Amino acid sequence: MSGALRLMMVVIALAVGGGAQAQDVASFYRGKTVSVVIASATGGGYDTYGRLVARHLGAQIPGNPTVIAQNMPGAAGATASYYVTAVAPKDGTVLGAIHPGNIIEPVLGDKRKVRYDPGAFQYIGNANPDVYVCV
Repeated sequence: MSGALRLMMVVIALAVGGGAQAQDVASFYRGKTVSVVIASATGGGYDTYGRLVARHLGAQIPGNPTVIAQNMPGAAGATASYYVTAVAPKDGTVLGAIHPGNIIEPVLGDKRKVRYDPGAFQYIGNANPDVYVCV
């Protein structure tokens, strides 16, 4: 199991169960579908990352839920960011594969143009080993 997938599994378990036993997490996820909302159109690099994670993530989550990739392009990722933070269920069944810029834009850009709160995201991992620095 890769480090990123292991981190995702641990954070999902903690987010859903608040530190609950793995059996409780397994019973929660068993038979459910987890959606990975990808903030880009099909065929690009972000789509590839999102689909790669979605393909292997279900086997790493206790209860082995079905994991599907769902593309939600629009507004340079803001559409998916809004959906994940304001519309989607907050129970661990929807994950966002969003662009790093979607976290920074409301902080450094025009706050009036952004309809989502970047503080609502809970970071659980990254399929890309690049390091980003904001100065």
